[in-house]
Amino acid sequence: MLVTVFASGGFRTSKSDAESGDQADLLTIIGKAPSAKSIKFEMTVAERHKTRRARWQQVKEADPRHICTICGGGAFERGPKGRLSPTGVPPRCSKCWSLERHRAFRPLLLAAFGRLLPSWRVLQFSKEPTLDGLLMRHFELSVFDGENGLDLQAIDRPDATYDMVVCNNVIEHVRDDAKALAELMRITRPGGVVALAFPDVLNEPRTRSWGYADPCRYGHFRVYGADVLSLFDEALPADVLIVVALGLDATTGVEEPLFFLTRATSISTAIKAAIPSAHLLKRDRSSDLLDYMNRRGHLLQAHG
Repeated sequence: MLVTVFASGGFRTSKSDAESGDQADLLTIIGKAPSAKSIKFEMTVAERHKTRRARWQQVKEADPRHICTICGGGAFERGPKGRLSPTGVPPRCSKCWSLERHRAFRPLLLAAFGRLLPSWRVLQFSKEPTLDGLLMRHFELSVFDGENGLDLQAIDRPDATYDMVVCNNVIEHVRDDAKALAELMRITRPGGVVALAFPDVLNEPRTRSWGYADPCRYGHFRVYGADVLSLFDEALPADVLIVVALGLDATTGVEEPLFFLTRATSISTAIKAAIPSAHLLKRDRSSDLLDYMNRRGHLLQAHG
């Protein structure tokens, strides 16, 4: 029952999206939905913030309670380094310390796998509240330089150990990200799924790498862009299916992309059936992720 409540609650503010299909973006509400022939241009920072603010206003009107979908808290504060969300709203829950991505990803995972989690073995890299309080048959946490710290580039676990591996905003901290992706798939059973997220994918047309863990960039080796499909193609066999979905944080109105990697057609089909925004990426079409983001209202420059 708890899973059902969270899953339905997490999608309450996305009802119009489900009713209208892939083109039902909040941009339509504010009169800026792009046509198929005019999607490849770059928004200015001011325009992007205006769009996100309008999206948040729509969310606020739909559900003005601002309750954390993870812990039920109602107080929010500034995020790391005192930042606000792109919509100008304090993003961090004062109770569980969740941020936009945590509250955006939780309803996606519950909608697609809520009934399966109690029987699944789950491994999560980095301590974060996305899965806090959920019933799982086995839950294992790996924290860098901490207890049970696993090397993403050489994970000390047998093949096909887990039903789900969650790796959100971690792989940008790894020198060899292609090897890390291959390792994540290796330890996931054929009928399982890897849930993967990167920061800044909605804001960067192209991936940029500087080759070292930059302390001024939170220890990141790189920033990923909408061309991240090239990384998937380099690291993953052709039989791996990649589904992307946008999760909505109802507190701030911010959308965050989550990638699902699986070898099982049944899993990719279940994700698409459960999540209105889910899209199976065409691996033979390098611009497919960029086009998907443009259709969803996150307009990025195709060549930049």
